[in-house]
Amino acid sequence: MDESAASFILLIHRFYKVSGFEKTIRQNAKKIQDIAYLIPYCQDSTDGLIRSIPETGRKYLTANCEDYAAIGAFIQLIDIFGWENRSLYENVQMELKNAIQKKFYRKNLNDFYYIIDNRGKYSPDWKPFSDATYAQLFPLLYRIVPNAIDATKLWVKLQQVYPKESIDRLPHVQNIVFRWTSDVMGER
Repeated sequence: MDESAASFILLIHRFYKVSGFEKTIRQNAKKIQDIAYLIPYCQDSTDGLIRSIPETGRKYLTANCEDYAAIGAFIQLIDIFGWENRSLYENVQMELKNAIQKKFYRKNLNDFYYIIDNRGKYSPDWKPFSDATYAQLFPLLYRIVPNAIDATKLWVKLQQVYPKESIDRLPHVQNIVFRWTSDVMGER
């Protein structure tokens, strides 16, 4: 639920940035705000992370990173369109970033757990094309890694698993995310 809301908000934000077209956004402001609210609604008050399915304790690194980015995009929409509740979303975003760094990040190994649930925390396997390894891109893409040195170390680990010549063999969406992350890391 939260990932769909996050994807929608990121797309609306991108639509506005590319087109500058306000009419559709203004006409659907209440719906957009309701969809954005799903993210804080799914936030777990005990640890600050977003539950992908509110009834479960399962939390995904990728979803929490996308939620973080979507909240940032929504804050920009709040500023552009004069909507309310900016401080709510600023607080959620700050809490979420801190929670991702605190709960998912493994500083000693310079990587992130990719799932946390009631049974425990799941470490990446560092195998090419695995969801666990793919998830490591998202804290880099959305600048959630605690500092530049750790971000560079994580990026080097990912490049060892995915040398440049292997990127074109990635599934389409993973290929795009890898290239976006490469841009963020200044590699292209």
